[in-house]
Amino acid sequence: MAVWRMMFARPQFTHRQIKQMVDELNQEGNFGGMPIRHIRLTRQTKELIYVDLDFELTSGLTQPLFEQMAKYILVSVAGLAHAPQRIYLMAMANPFSKLNITYYIYPDHSLDLIYWRPLLNVPS
Repeated sequence: MAVWRMMFARPQFTHRQIKQMVDELNQEGNFGGMPIRHIRLTRQTKELIYVDLDFELTSGLTQPLFEQMAKYILVSVAGLAHAPQRIYLMAMANPFSKLNITYYIYPDHSLDLIYWRPLLNVPS
Protein backbone atom coordinates (compact mmCIF):
# COMPACT_ATOMS: atom_id res chain seq x y z
CA MET A 1 0.00 0.00 0.00
CA ALA A 2 1.16 3.54 -0.75
CA VAL A 3 -0.31 6.71 0.68
CA TRP A 4 0.41 10.02 -1.00
CA ARG A 5 -0.86 13.27 0.46
CA MET A 6 -0.79 15.78 -2.36
CA MET A 7 -1.05 19.52 -1.90
CA PHE A 8 -1.66 22.02 -4.66
CA ALA A 9 -0.86 25.71 -4.12
CA ARG A 10 -3.71 28.17 -4.42
CA PRO A 11 -4.55 30.26 -6.35
CA GLN A 12 -2.12 28.74 -8.88
CA PHE A 13 -4.33 25.62 -9.01
CA THR A 14 -8.11 25.71 -8.95
CA HIS A 15 -10.55 23.45 -7.18
CA ARG A 16 -12.06 22.58 -10.56
CA GLN A 17 -8.70 21.41 -12.00
CA ILE A 18 -7.96 19.22 -8.99
CA LYS A 19 -11.48 17.78 -8.84
CA GLN A 20 -11.25 16.85 -12.53
CA MET A 21 -7.93 15.04 -11.96
CA VAL A 22 -9.39 13.18 -8.96
CA ASP A 23 -12.46 12.18 -10.97
CA GLU A 24 -10.34 10.96 -13.90
CA LEU A 25 -8.10 8.81 -11.68
CA ASN A 26 -11.16 7.42 -9.90
CA GLN A 27 -12.64 6.50 -13.26
CA GLU A 28 -9.40 4.91 -14.51
CA GLY A 29 -9.12 2.91 -11.28
CA ASN A 30 -5.33 2.69 -11.42
CA PHE A 31 -2.32 4.91 -11.02
CA GLY A 32 0.71 3.91 -13.05
CA GLY A 33 -0.88 0.48 -13.50
CA MET A 34 -1.33 0.09 -9.74
CA PRO A 35 -4.87 -0.30 -8.37
CA ILE A 36 -6.26 2.76 -6.59
CA ARG A 37 -7.89 2.02 -3.24
CA HIS A 38 -9.18 5.57 -3.00
CA ILE A 39 -8.42 9.08 -4.09
CA ARG A 40 -10.30 12.06 -2.79
CA LEU A 41 -10.10 15.78 -2.46
CA THR A 42 -9.99 16.08 1.33
CA ARG A 43 -10.01 19.80 2.03
CA GLN A 44 -8.82 23.20 0.95
CA THR A 45 -7.54 26.32 2.64
CA LYS A 46 -6.65 29.73 1.27
CA GLU A 47 -3.17 28.39 0.51
CA LEU A 48 -3.60 24.73 -0.48
CA ILE A 49 -5.93 22.11 -1.96
CA TYR A 50 -5.40 18.67 -0.38
CA VAL A 51 -5.83 15.29 -2.07
CA ASP A 52 -5.25 11.88 -0.49
CA LEU A 53 -4.28 9.00 -2.77
CA ASP A 54 -4.09 5.44 -1.48
CA PHE A 55 -3.01 2.81 -4.00
CA GLU A 56 -1.70 -0.75 -4.01
CA LEU A 57 1.98 -1.19 -4.80
CA THR A 58 2.18 -4.09 -7.23
CA SER A 59 5.89 -3.55 -7.93
CA GLY A 60 8.82 -1.78 -6.33
CA LEU A 61 8.67 1.99 -6.42
CA THR A 62 12.07 3.19 -7.61
CA GLN A 63 13.04 6.86 -7.59
CA PRO A 64 12.63 7.21 -11.39
CA LEU A 65 9.18 5.54 -11.29
CA PHE A 66 8.12 7.71 -8.34
CA GLU A 67 9.17 10.85 -10.21
CA GLN A 68 7.28 9.81 -13.36
CA MET A 69 4.14 9.06 -11.34
CA ALA A 70 4.38 12.40 -9.50
CA LYS A 71 4.87 14.24 -12.79
CA TYR A 72 1.87 12.42 -14.26
CA ILE A 73 -0.33 14.07 -11.62
CA LEU A 74 0.84 17.50 -12.78
CA VAL A 75 0.33 16.56 -16.42
CA SER A 76 -3.14 15.27 -15.59
CA VAL A 77 -4.09 18.49 -13.78
CA ALA A 78 -3.01 20.41 -16.89
CA GLY A 79 -5.36 18.28 -18.99
CA LEU A 80 -2.47 16.74 -20.94
CA ALA A 81 -2.68 13.11 -19.76
CA HIS A 82 -4.15 12.10 -23.11
CA ALA A 83 -2.39 14.72 -25.23
CA PRO A 84 -0.43 13.73 -28.35
CA GLN A 85 2.61 11.71 -27.32
CA ARG A 86 5.10 14.42 -28.32
CA ILE A 87 3.46 16.98 -26.01
CA TYR A 88 3.03 14.46 -23.19
CA LEU A 89 6.69 13.38 -23.37
CA MET A 90 7.95 16.98 -23.46
CA ALA A 91 6.03 17.70 -20.27
CA MET A 92 7.24 14.53 -18.56
CA ALA A 93 10.90 15.23 -19.48
CA ASN A 94 11.09 18.19 -17.09
CA PRO A 95 12.97 17.65 -13.80
CA PHE A 96 11.24 18.16 -10.43
CA SER A 97 13.22 21.37 -9.86
CA LYS A 98 11.87 22.94 -13.04
CA LEU A 99 8.34 21.75 -12.30
CA ASN A 100 8.59 23.15 -8.76
CA ILE A 101 7.49 19.90 -7.09
CA THR A 102 8.68 19.19 -3.56
CA TYR A 103 8.15 16.11 -1.44
CA TYR A 104 8.84 14.58 1.93
CA ILE A 105 8.97 10.83 2.56
CA TYR A 106 8.01 9.64 6.05
CA PRO A 107 9.54 6.62 7.84
CA ASP A 108 6.38 4.59 7.04
CA HIS A 109 7.02 5.34 3.31
CA SER A 110 3.95 7.53 2.96
CA LEU A 111 4.72 10.91 1.48
CA ASP A 112 3.68 14.50 1.06
CA LEU A 113 3.89 15.93 -2.45
CA ILE A 114 3.53 19.67 -2.94
CA TYR A 115 2.83 21.13 -6.35
CA TRP A 116 3.65 24.84 -6.35
CA ARG A 117 3.05 25.78 -9.98
CA PRO A 118 0.85 24.45 -12.79
CA LEU A 119 2.58 22.79 -15.70
CA LEU A 120 1.54 25.48 -18.15
CA ASN A 121 3.40 28.08 -16.03
CA VAL A 122 6.72 26.21 -16.16
CA PRO A 123 9.46 28.36 -17.71
CA SER A 124 10.89 26.98 -20.93
